[in-house]
Amino acid sequence: MASCSSAKTVAGKVDKYAWIMQQVDSGKFKIEVNQAYPLSGPVVNLTTIYTLEVRNDSVISWLPYFGRAYVAPMDPTQGGLQFESPCIGYKKEYSTKKGYKISFSAKTREDHYRFFVEISTEGYSGIGVTSDKRSFIRFAGQMVK
Repeated sequence: MASCSSAKTVAGKVDKYAWIMQQVDSGKFKIEVNQAYPLSGPVVNLTTIYTLEVRNDSVISWLPYFGRAYVAPMDPTQGGLQFESPCIGYKKEYSTKKGYKISFSAKTREDHYRFFVEISTEGYSGIGVTSDKRSFIRFAGQMVK
């Protein structure tokens, strides 16, 4: 005999799954990150809200950066991955077991970034970022409304 609360939990998971699919398929989604994994060094637990947002043909990146920069930024106050840019080469794959794998690039005056995003069917997300002037960094977080 199934309890009423387990039925609500299942219904909630179905609703969340449908919402995730709808957001990603529409090309408009936002991920809030709570951990950063630099290529070298320990995991960084983030206490400030940082996000990556995709809006159809553009990306809004408000992410921190921890790691090695091969070239110093022109503006020393701009040390993170903070920019708005058009998405280049947006590709999306879907697996019923693993969720979405999304890749795209973004160019700014300072650098060329390549993003690799994984979104699980539960909304948990991983973001990998490579660039021409910085070492690789990975973030963990979750999709938000």
